[in-house]
Amino acid sequence: MVNTETQNSTAEINGQKNGVPKPDKSLFSEFLWVETLIKYRISELCDGNLKSPPPPMPDIGLGIHPYFDWLIEQHADVTERLALSLVLMSQTVPQFLDYLYTKNQYTDQVFTEFGVCFEGDPMRVKPSWQTVFFLLTGSDNLFYLLQYIHSDHWLYRQKHLIMPEEKSENPFLTPLKLNHDLLRQWVYPIALRNVAEDNFPAHEISSALNWDELYLMQETQNGLDQLKLWLKHGSGLLKDQKLKRYINPGIRVLFYGPSGTGKTLTASLLGKEFNLPVYRVDLSQMVSKWIGETEKNLARVFDIAEKQNWILFFDEADSLFSKRGSVSNANDRRANQEVSYLLQRVENYDGTIIMASNLRDNIDEAFIRRFQLIIHFPIPDKNIRAKLWENMLEDTFKLAEDIDLKKIAEDFELTGGSMKNIFRSLMLQLYEREKSEQVITAQDIRTAVHSEQAKSGIYTIRKRY
Repeated sequence: MVNTETQNSTAEINGQKNGVPKPDKSLFSEFLWVETLIKYRISELCDGNLKSPPPPMPDIGLGIHPYFDWLIEQHADVTERLALSLVLMSQTVPQFLDYLYTKNQYTDQVFTEFGVCFEGDPMRVKPSWQTVFFLLTGSDNLFYLLQYIHSDHWLYRQKHLIMPEEKSENPFLTPLKLNHDLLRQWVYPIALRNVAEDNFPAHEISSALNWDELYLMQETQNGLDQLKLWLKHGSGLLKDQKLKRYINPGIRVLFYGPSGTGKTLTASLLGKEFNLPVYRVDLSQMVSKWIGETEKNLARVFDIAEKQNWILFFDEADSLFSKRGSVSNANDRRANQEVSYLLQRVENYDGTIIMASNLRDNIDEAFIRRFQLIIHFPIPDKNIRAKLWENMLEDTFKLAEDIDLKKIAEDFELTGGSMKNIFRSLMLQLYEREKSEQVITAQDIRTAVHSEQAKSGIYTIRKRY
């Protein structure tokens, strides 16, 4: 009855094709179910009503694959699950859809009941909502699909599926198109957190350190305690119908203080403690390509971040939110428009946004008012500096008897970042020496300190009394 022009699609699904990794083997049962369902409907079309029932949908559970986790967390129904599986297959392992190329020998055409179109060279299957419904029911009664084929359906509203700009005259033939970022999440479950594209203006940051290795002033710690309370209880507050009327989702925080005082490290440790990815957006790098590109790139950052619940860390925020003078030309107006766009996305973000600046006074007051928390990261005092010296030099090399770390901490006002640079330089000097001479002296530390200060044009002048 039929002329089957297809290839067996149960081949190995690991590996790469056209530069896109194929899904994990754990998806094999899902794809095999869809393939078997296609074959079942073809047999039904050719041989009439079948006595055997359609192939059962495989069971899924949490922890098997990010795709299955996502389906369960989103409470996707059977129709939505089949639609997403179809489009995922079409964009990753299209060989599982090869039976849709099957032609009726009487018409020498593919079966139109499946509602697929073919594009490209070589031709690729593009499933539609009609494909979904026919596979599920084998029926021509398509009007059940109307609850799915509209832009207000959650799959389109949340941009998991992309509604085509030019809609088909027949709404049931609306092609299924998966959001590329969601595809990356499922196919590249690890790589999504380390987005490799050069034009993606955010990169994940992390640290091997722990809280007990970060020494902060008490005023800074008090502010962080407030932020931790929100990260711990914020989602619970928003579930209370009364409280959510007065509490907006998300939190915006300003970290300000000199470079090297622990702002970036603190953001990393917050993500580590609460198991949230932290992505750093370096706004100073965006200014040069601001016109024409930044809105698009930042929109993509926010779209992904909202789905993945990232903590967004904007470094050197004063490069965009600094106090501005009068608007004198078209570039100024354009910059203001784009700052307004970014500010709008920041205000509407449901997660945590941390902005870092060297000086609080550099930030425009209009932006300052939008932060729920403002946390100061000052240069550590002499007591904290002494603890840092002790912690860094412990278990390295022998300390000379003339070393007084408290005196060194008192003499040199340094940030933690500067002290790390000094430590690096000091260790290199010690490794260069013979083992018998690998002893840290006070002069070694002072020489390394002076070298670090000279980089910034800072020189220590010792007063004699």
